Amino acid sequence: MIGTVTLNPAIDVILEVSNLKINHYNKVLNAHTTSGGKGI
Repeated sequence: MIGTVTLNPAIDVILEVSNLKINHYNKVLNAHTTSGGKGI
């Protein structure tokens, strides 16, 4: 495995909702975070 240090790291957050309503508060069922960006 090769590890790199890059200038463009990112954290991707994926939120799961049961019913998306625009201009309303939505309850989050699950939240997933993953590393991303160029070079990771």
